[in-house]
Formats: sequence, C-alpha cells, structure tokens
Amino acid sequence: MIANKETSTAAHGSEPGTAVTLTVGSTVIRATLNNTAAAKHLKDRLPFKISLSRSEVDYCGTVAGSFKYASEDLHNGWRNGNIDYVPSGNWFAIFFGGENDSAPGFITMGQIDKADLPIVSRLGGAIEVTVALAK
Repeated sequence: MIANKETSTAAHGSEPGTAVTLTVGSTVIRATLNNTAAAKHLKDRLPFKISLSRSEVDYCGTVAGSFKYASEDLHNGWRNGNIDYVPSGNWFAIFFGGENDSAPGFITMGQIDKADLPIVSRLGGAIEVTVALAK
C-alpha cells in the first residue's frame, strides 16, 4: 500500500510533504518529498528520470539542468534515507549509509520510507530511477 499523496512525514518544515515513488526496474520504493524550494522544483519536473551510480553510502548522479533552491536550505551532512540535492556538483543523491554531519552543501528534498530503506542498498551498481507522484 502506498501512502496518501499528502502526508505529515515531511523531512523538512511543518507543512505536509508529497508522497512519491522511486522506481528502479520493477522495484518501487516509497518516499516523501518535503517543501524546500528544491523539492518543489523537483515536483514540477515529475516524472523525473535520472541515472545514478552506487558508492558505499549512496546512489548519486548529475542532474540535467539544475534545481532551484534557497540558500537557507543548505546544511551539512546527510541521514540514511535522505533524498538530497548538492548544488556545488549539481548532484541528486539517495543516501542509504554512512550518516555524516560534517560534509557541507546538502539540501534535503525528501526521505525514503523507513520500511523501504533496506531495499535501496540492494539495487545494484548503476541504476535508472524514475521519481513520480504516488498513486
């Protein structure tokens, strides 16, 4: 079962977030986008497709174009399950390990549902992800 499109589990701010799915082949992962400027720009681009490569802590790829963002949304580090944008490299990243509080320049756009987070680390080396509104 997929959550309602509007949910109160947003990773940023007190406004409700937007339920989305990340699809890799036949695997569907549930997530919630928050209300940062970057997340709102991502929502405007849905369905959003991107190729990502795996590292020890994340899947990361370069965004075609860029996401609009507010400088006040920049922060240090990431948490497991974060869906982040890194403006300095124009990277889209999905984190599944190695939580970090010191690396600068991250904008959290959303969060993978906790129940689906273990799926992320088993996706393979290079993946094509489609982010879409949850149905």
